[in-house]
Amino acid sequence: MKRSYEMNTWYGVVLGILLIAPATGGCRQTAQPAFNSKIMFDAKTVGELLHTPFTEEELAAFGKPPAPIDGYLTYFDPGLSVMQLRRDVLGDKKRHGYTDEEYAWEEGMPGYRQLHVSAMAQQLGVGWNDVVVPEGDEVPGIRTVATAQTICYLAKNPLLPSGMFRCAEAGDGWHAIISGTTKDDFGIGGNPDDSTSSIIGTAFIKKSH
Repeated sequence: MKRSYEMNTWYGVVLGILLIAPATGGCRQTAQPAFNSKIMFDAKTVGELLHTPFTEEELAAFGKPPAPIDGYLTYFDPGLSVMQLRRDVLGDKKRHGYTDEEYAWEEGMPGYRQLHVSAMAQQLGVGWNDVVVPEGDEVPGIRTVATAQTICYLAKNPLLPSGMFRCAEAGDGWHAIISGTTKDDFGIGGNPDDSTSSIIGTAFIKKSH
């Protein structure tokens, strides 16, 4: 897996720069718009956006979303893998550098998640060894972040900060990174832990109980 991430590092970095450039005028950081924690995506909304295989009754069984938390995006995660999101939801059938990676095919347990958006924006440009994980949070896997990005993209609601964010998948001296969702794919690659690029941060999510 390490070789694949290293081969994809430049792909991810370049794609991240291209995605960020139109909004920031290059790689310069600009102030993020105020984040509204009251905006949330419940199971029914996500089911409609992602065309999940759940019936209306099954989606209703997941209940109401948890109470909003300031600085967090609350959303229903149907458990789709990265490849399911890319192929079945976004309609991209092409091969990419991560197509053969095990993590790209892993599904998750459906349920509500709360992504710490404010902390992600605040820690852009911080090397991995200096990352401070907020109390009660953890670093999520790529699949979890890709789901949140896809939901916001399809909802045409740019709630997530611009940048590239480290996820839990890691190797010797590097972590996997993911940038924003485009019309049919994600920017996924690898990044050295000592990188302090102003467009690279770390993703955080509320620990599940």
